[in-house]
Amino acid sequence: MRTYRNSCRGSAGRKNVFISCNPIGCLIITFIMLAGCGRSEPLAIANRDVFDAAVQAYLDARSMDLAIFEYRDFHHSDDGRHATAVIAMVYAGEGYSKARVRFRFSFERLDDSWKVVSHEQIRS
Repeated sequence: MRTYRNSCRGSAGRKNVFISCNPIGCLIITFIMLAGCGRSEPLAIANRDVFDAAVQAYLDARSMDLAIFEYRDFHHSDDGRHATAVIAMVYAGEGYSKARVRFRFSFERLDDSWKVVSHEQIRS
């Protein structure tokens, strides 16, 4: 490891070793900063709680022990009566918390509420 003398001393004469002098420290900071890159913001969906409730009712009616992790894609039809969503799901039971599956849900608006009419698993 290289020894730095005056270049690493601050105005008070203390060594600023971790950031200025240690190349490994600089690499660690770079990796920490890059760790958040590539992550997108959560998908903004108006009235998402209505769709969440429709999905949960659909899953409960079919005894599917899943919970919503995140919406990956969402589209309304032009007539405003249909919608589709790609949703990443996690297993709600114990021991499977890291396993994820993706489903495409089809919604239909009935009166003033949304209902899931079908789903299909998306395989990677």
